[in-house]
Amino acid sequence: MWIMTPSHLLSFLEEGKVNISSCTLLVLDEADRMMAMGFEKTLRSISAPVRPDRQTLIFVNSRSREIGDLSECLLNDYLQVSIGHCKLVENQRVEQIVIICEKAQKCERLVALLHDILREREDKVIVFVETRLMADEMVIELRHRDWSVVGIHGAKTRDERQKALDAFKSGSSSILVLTDVAAQQLDVDRVRFVVHYDRPANADVYVNRVRRALTDQEWRTPFWLLTTRVTRKSPSLTF
Repeated sequence: MWIMTPSHLLSFLEEGKVNISSCTLLVLDEADRMMAMGFEKTLRSISAPVRPDRQTLIFVNSRSREIGDLSECLLNDYLQVSIGHCKLVENQRVEQIVIICEKAQKCERLVALLHDILREREDKVIVFVETRLMADEMVIELRHRDWSVVGIHGAKTRDERQKALDAFKSGSSSILVLTDVAAQQLDVDRVRFVVHYDRPANADVYVNRVRRALTDQEWRTPFWLLTTRVTRKSPSLTF
């Protein structure tokens, strides 16, 4: 059994260090995330040398056209199993607020926003960032400004992630900084605010971010912090 990242497996294949031609089971976990990170060509390359009569399992959190194309390429006579809703449905309880600023002003605008929205003791906010490094830097910066904040990303140990999550759930920390990878296994409710400090890669990632904070009874407010450069690239805020 081999458990590897796509890039490492492809490197080993190219160097002749492994032979997977007799592999009978190929599993692509979080394939949508790997596709969003630009690994589509790599996934196709590592699948090619595997025997054609293999069993292939593809796990995704959200289905897109790209995932559909990958499935058609790698799967034969396949069965699709969906848990929950399969289509994106507009939620009338979500009020989106967009804040446009220069890149150098983003941190200050975030701090001003936190002062504005975290007024009640029970208020909480999830701040989404793109990378692990940004998550760590954000936690350090906000702690220097006396905010009770914790961060979770893929490089954290299981104990570290659980400790941070417990602090956020209990209310001892009112701010949780997350990457999209870490958020996929997040179990948090009663979070009123979501801040997209870094723009989501696509519409599916955006939906996955916002639904982490939704309940059936209350309104939720996602805030976008967009730089003028990003706004010029996507003036309609579509993906």
